[in-house]
Amino acid sequence: MPLSLQEQFETAEAITLFGRLFALDQVRTDYLERVEGPIREEDIDSLAGLTSAMNELLREAEGRAEYLGHIIELHPADLDEGYVRILWTDALSGDQKMRLSFAVERRGNLIESSMMSTSEVQSGALTERETLANEMEAIYSGGSAAGDLSSRFLCNMAIACIAAGLVSLPPMNIVGVSIGLLMMGPVYARGEEC
Repeated sequence: MPLSLQEQFETAEAITLFGRLFALDQVRTDYLERVEGPIREEDIDSLAGLTSAMNELLREAEGRAEYLGHIIELHPADLDEGYVRILWTDALSGDQKMRLSFAVERRGNLIESSMMSTSEVQSGALTERETLANEMEAIYSGGSAAGDLSSRFLCNMAIACIAAGLVSLPPMNIVGVSIGLLMMGPVYARGEEC
């Protein structure tokens, strides 16, 4: 049974929230990796604003992930059908399809791994918020910070975003899967796997 209008709306909201959180994390991480010496006062203010926005998105991600888990539980056949459909479309490159297949096969059952990832996003968001707060304390004290969301959290958010895409209708299905695949990039760049 296809998703209701409310479920489609909530799924689109989850995808956009995860995408925004990932984008802000990339801006923050890129800056913190490039900065040399003490951080300028105006940049500290910007980092504080950026960190605050990420904190709020992480707080909201908990509820979005919970609802997404509920949708997956109600529509497992749609998740499987969405996976097959996305692999047969020309909207993804061969490399993207290969990365998607690898991520799904590595985690075993698509439905179980999607449910696990939504649960991990819910439980991991608090840890990520605490890490952000600790990093800002270090920055305020004149120290430095790594800036990245953890690999585990990024991987779980990526799989949750992909799952949201797979149960969505076009074009949101491609958006969700593409954003999820992009989230895996920094993890692979660290020499790790999702």
